[in-house]
Amino acid sequence: MKKSINQAFGRVLAAYRQLEGLSQEDFEGAAHRTYISDLERGLKSPTLEAVSKLAERLKIHPTELIAQTFALLETDKMRSSQSVIKYILNNYTKTDFTYTNKGEMFTSKEVEKAAILTNTTVITLAMIFEQVVGISLFEVIDQKPTGAFIGAIFVSNFANISSHLVLNPSQTGYPDLIPKEYLNNSSAINWDQFPH
Repeated sequence: MKKSINQAFGRVLAAYRQLEGLSQEDFEGAAHRTYISDLERGLKSPTLEAVSKLAERLKIHPTELIAQTFALLETDKMRSSQSVIKYILNNYTKTDFTYTNKGEMFTSKEVEKAAILTNTTVITLAMIFEQVVGISLFEVIDQKPTGAFIGAIFVSNFANISSHLVLNPSQTGYPDLIPKEYLNNSSAINWDQFPH
């Protein structure tokens, strides 16, 4: 018997909830436990607002829930999601992330968060692309554009996470970051030539 869209969404929601180690009660504030139970059993249709709140609690983008739902409907299998990717952090190496002569630095946590967001974005885009077009995104673009594509997403995520770095407006093909103070500083005409 073919699953309904509500049943598929419910199965995806339950899988993500369990993956995060959350109970239905842990969604309090985003949705009531009985509503979560009804969603997971496929008895209710989620609203867009509910999908957004649930995704926020699950620490994923709402499109990941939707893309996984349609992947399950089409293939009867849950695609590998970003959330099941585990990271092994290197806690043994001291790295100096200082980027100005004033000693400003970014943290390894900021790098980690940007990497996780980038992986989530790329995997979700690849899933949606395959669902819409029917072929793998990475069969369509070769390695060099793929690197630029993923790099641009990472740099953008990093700029959004960091309160002190911004995208360099003079770099469009291969984006990079500059200290926020350089962005509106008329004395720093050549952003590409700042000291660090």
